[in-house]
Amino acid sequence: IDRAKELGEPIPAKHCLNIISKVASGMSYAHTAKNMAGEAIGIIHRDLNPHNVLVSYTGEVKVIDFGIAKSEMSQHQTETGTIKGKFVYMSPEQSAAEQLDPRSDVFSLGICLYELLTGSNPFARANVVLSLDAIQRKDPAPISEFSPQLEPIQPILEKALTKDRYKRYASCDEFLTDLQQLLRSDELPEPEQSLEDYMRYLFE
Repeated sequence: IDRAKELGEPIPAKHCLNIISKVASGMSYAHTAKNMAGEAIGIIHRDLNPHNVLVSYTGEVKVIDFGIAKSEMSQHQTETGTIKGKFVYMSPEQSAAEQLDPRSDVFSLGICLYELLTGSNPFARANVVLSLDAIQRKDPAPISEFSPQLEPIQPILEKALTKDRYKRYASCDEFLTDLQQLLRSDELPEPEQSLEDYMRYLFE
């Protein structure tokens, strides 16, 4: 994101969708993972942000730093009123220190997608209090304001970033389905380079 901004070039939209779809796939696996006894582990990342997503020079996408998820799992009971993670990537329920489920990670992933497409975090403000207020009460500017070409992505972003978790994608798998459907369509321009070649171009 930073390098694309330095070059003054937006990241191709299909590369953005491709990266986030791979993260959604990884998180879908984590959310549904089971232990040796076949019991759901209940992993929620709680700190999904661009710093915790790696894209390799071969186009592989990896999700890292499950530290907060691990620390939460190691406690028999989550402390109420405790907020952990980067504030400007939190879901409304996480920023209110409520009980979390996979839909919280969906919201954080929606923020990552928005930032990939536009170069800016939709909820970042001058300080933490204003940022948390934006997460709780403000809707992001439509991405078509950054580029009319991005309009087909708007319904997906709106569903991922809705404040009401019951109206949000119920899972990363559901989010992934819509991302892949749009990736396969001709509604967005095809990138001139593969993700691998694009990474090499960015960091030539």
